[in-house]
Amino acid sequence: MASTYTQAELVGSGSLLKQNFTANTQYTITVTNKALTGSAYLFLETKTFDDSLPYYLSGSEFSGSFVGGQVVEEWKAGINVFPEGISEIKFTPRINVTWANVYIKATGNIGASITP
Repeated sequence: MASTYTQAELVGSGSLLKQNFTANTQYTITVTNKALTGSAYLFLETKTFDDSLPYYLSGSEFSGSFVGGQVVEEWKAGINVFPEGISEIKFTPRINVTWANVYIKATGNIGASITP
């Protein structure tokens, strides 16, 4: 299932994911509506202050094109999105990720589309 996020959905505190992620399956996050003069940042972040949740992002793999400077921790991941080119982030979670427990958010007024 593919999911799409508008600029309005990603700004500020962001939005909960619209789909689950299956462990060891590669997903592509394509940055959309990119009209940047500088860099932007895309984040995946587990709900805060809930110690009952697993470390969804720990050990997950991130790579991509026209992105860099990634930081991946137990509770969150942040990726720098460059202003040029078509930015795609390849994301492979180590464990299953439940949509209702993880936010996607961004700076720099960008949108995103996630497949499959």
